Order: sequence, then structure tokens, then C-alpha cells
Amino acid sequence: MFFMLNENFQLALTLLAVGMSTVFFILGMVVLGGRLLIFVVNFGEKKRQKKGITPAVYGRHVWENPPETSKEKTNNISPEKIAAIVAAVEIWSGGRARIQHIRARPFS
Repeated sequence: MFFMLNENFQLALTLLAVGMSTVFFILGMVVLGGRLLIFVVNFGEKKRQKKGITPAVYGRHVWENPPETSKEKTNNISPEKIAAIVAAVEIWSGGRARIQHIRARPFS
């Protein structure tokens, strides 16, 4: 008979089905968890915007007088480099990010 399987082959198919369903279930939980996290973060942001709580600087401008342009506060970072960093973050974030502090990393 064609549908008669020996015991080892039956066990292999059972393990295959259980393993695939477990992987499917776990990946589904990861996807749903990610969607839930995105929903919660977006919901909180919308709630803050309705209350008028927004970051200190929204808009598309480059600092005219950055608060950390003096050499002693920026660990000897030139104003040109600061302007380039600010412009890059401005473009990357679409004007929604704000640089609060720039610190030079020591060379390793």
C-alpha cells in the first residue's frame, strides 16, 4: 500500500510539521510584537502632540548661534565641523532631530 509509512518516516514528518509550526508561531509573535510597539510609540507621540508637548526645536533651520560653538565646550571641534554635523542631521531627520551635545571621541 502506498500510504503506509514506516515508523521513522512518520516520526520525521511529525517533527517537521511541529518544527515548522513552532517557527511560524514564534515569527508571528515577533511581527505582532513589533507592530504593537510601533502602535504604542506612535500613539504616545500623537498624544504628546495634541497636548502641545513637542521637542524644543522643530523646523528646518540650521543653528544661527549654536550654544556649543566655543572651543572649550566642544573639545576643540571646529565650527565648520559642527555646522556640517548639524546640516547632516537636519537633512537625515527631515528637521525633526535636535543635537544637544557634540563630544569628540578620542582616537584608539
